[in-house]
Amino acid sequence: MADELTAIPAGTAQGGSTTLVLDGEVHKVLNGDADYELTVHPAFASACTVTKNGVAHGLYQQAGTHQLNGKPVPKKHTIRLKAKKGKKDITLTLNDAAHSVKKITIELYKDEHDPTKKDTTTETDTVFTVENDAKLCPPNCGT
Repeated sequence: MADELTAIPAGTAQGGSTTLVLDGEVHKVLNGDADYELTVHPAFASACTVTKNGVAHGLYQQAGTHQLNGKPVPKKHTIRLKAKKGKKDITLTLNDAAHSVKKITIELYKDEHDPTKKDTTTETDTVFTVENDAKLCPPNCGT
């Protein structure tokens, strides 16, 4: 089964995905979620979740197997989470030649956070998690 990257719908939000070439690798830009746009590489991300105020919201879940088509698994991946409202716009470039990273978890400040002002709170309201357990062919061909 070919790789299908789909955004997990939020409410009635509908949308699709486009592709973006970063560092010579095709990444998927998922824009079907009502709150976030997500960019991931299909050979890295198996699931992406935003948890806000304790409520988990799935942005992406791998469907099917990503076909490598004779290419090696990329050593470098770009992950971007961009809020459609607010100021959150985070881009991570992961250099992981040995494929050692299993999961990335990032705690984000509230939108009101201003790094130029003294802040007495270290509270976060949002956690972004990317899981790296993508099914790839090879070795998972025909499964």
